[in-house]
Amino acid sequence: MQNQLSYPPRLKALLAEIESTEQISSQLLIRILKSYDLKADDFAEFTDFGHDPRHSYGRTKLHTGKNFVMYLMSWAHNDFTAIHNHGLTDWGAVVFLEDVDHRLYTLEDNHLLLAARSSIPMGTMVPVKGDLIHSTGNNTEKPSMSLHIYGSHLPLGVPNNPSRVYEPEKKRVRITSGAAFLNGTENLSEPEPGITTDEATLLDYMNMVLPYYEKNRESDMVSYIKSVIRDPAIYFAHLAGLPKS
Repeated sequence: MQNQLSYPPRLKALLAEIESTEQISSQLLIRILKSYDLKADDFAEFTDFGHDPRHSYGRTKLHTGKNFVMYLMSWAHNDFTAIHNHGLTDWGAVVFLEDVDHRLYTLEDNHLLLAARSSIPMGTMVPVKGDLIHSTGNNTEKPSMSLHIYGSHLPLGVPNNPSRVYEPEKKRVRITSGAAFLNGTENLSEPEPGITTDEATLLDYMNMVLPYYEKNRESDMVSYIKSVIRDPAIYFAHLAGLPKS
């Protein structure tokens, strides 16, 4: 497929090897990636730290292949994705080119729970499939970046389309073509109501997203989030005080 960016030789070689590899898996992809010893400097020209503040992180599509897509994510201070899965992804990987904050979630009967939170160190590579539900971002003052590859066993150029984006602050799930921006406007179908969570997950999440809403001067949502942080019972009351989306 057509790609508009001009790649340095090492990235060209990596893309060609992924394209030519048959019966690829996440584990095989990670072995290929390790052989290239990728560094943040390899991707410096593709960063987007000065992204539109309405987008909660920088997202540069580097390549769309016959059955995979590659993105560079740029994480400025307090940049985070929404909580999301990865659509129809059968195989993939994330390369953490610098330290990145990570939250892993479980979902059962629309009940979303924080399973783990960690700072993933530079150089780590982790496998990805469609059912991975997580949020990624940057709590530090230093900009960071990560490389994301999502692939399919079928000829799907963008396997993470559609993705499910979970929005606890709005108690709903939104369907997107792959982007996981906080407070995003993309809806491939009507948002699905009814997402629930527990207090610990809620408070962690609300504190994570508050800087985004403050930066974008979303005063109603900022007021609501602060009130929930002070008294989580407000959230668990039936839609009490929930701002309109």
